[in-house]
Amino acid sequence: HRPVLNLAYDNALHIKPHDKMAQFSNIAFDGSTFEIWTSLLHAATLRLIPQTVRQDFQKLKYFLKDNCIQVMFLPTGYFHKLVHLHPETLDTVEKMMVGGEGINAHIVRDFIAYRRKKDKPILLVNGYGPTEATGHVCRQCMDSHTDMTDDYLSSIGQSIPHVKLYLLDKEFHEVEEGELYISGTSLALGYHRAAEGESKFIANPFEKEPPYDRLYKTGDKFKRLPTGELIYQGRLDDQVKIGGYRIHLTEIEQQLIAHEAVQHAVVTTELNHSKHCILVAYVRFMADKIIEAETLRHFLSQKLPPYMLPVQYRMIKEFPLTAIGKI
Repeated sequence: HRPVLNLAYDNALHIKPHDKMAQFSNIAFDGSTFEIWTSLLHAATLRLIPQTVRQDFQKLKYFLKDNCIQVMFLPTGYFHKLVHLHPETLDTVEKMMVGGEGINAHIVRDFIAYRRKKDKPILLVNGYGPTEATGHVCRQCMDSHTDMTDDYLSSIGQSIPHVKLYLLDKEFHEVEEGELYISGTSLALGYHRAAEGESKFIANPFEKEPPYDRLYKTGDKFKRLPTGELIYQGRLDDQVKIGGYRIHLTEIEQQLIAHEAVQHAVVTTELNHSKHCILVAYVRFMADKIIEAETLRHFLSQKLPPYMLPVQYRMIKEFPLTAIGKI
């Protein structure tokens, strides 16, 4: 129970007694751990959102309004789609957390600008953490009163109390850009099948005393900013090999969403008519900001080498979301 208590008492959303919080997540998603215990252990009220309401923005708007919801958590993919199309849905919400995927700084900036225009203050927290670390272990706090850089808006911030983070290379040297390892109170005991955890939960060479004597190997790559915040750089296992070059697909995706016209992007590999493996970018644009593929290709060419440029660009109206709101 200690990891759950550590998560709840971090209380990044400053939940108070009698606040009303909505539970968006189903219990199969680890976000529900944050929603249930953070609200109840701070004497707040928790309202469960029916599945039919989660699937309809209009119904969600009235649910939040009718139940006077002030606090909620949303998966990042769902948040992107909601605030891009219907930001007014969240007008009653004063404090919210997002997590589960990388966040788009342009969408966050537009949402904060919308809240300023409506004179509705908002505390927005971007959380990061694998299930093996009991919800989020890092969080970046943003509000409608502060001007922030894109790096700040898209970063996962710094660790919560009783958690230590390490960026390490393959030789376990601490670096400014590398794989993220987590230690501290938030770590799970391991997997049900103990053998599966031997390569993921390992001894911490930097600390010998509990709760920091173990590390969890996330498989996620991050870069540390001069301010100490961490920026997600993609999965280490998303690597593909094309034309003899090793390419991280998320690195291309990150550069695509840096364009102000792009809301979200997914890069994958496909076989062309000659059965050669090529890079294909699926792109969803911001409203009224659709641009030509050649414009995107030129934008990427200023940031990436030629072998990392997608061969095809395909516009998509909506990315399908899973039952828990992820792409």
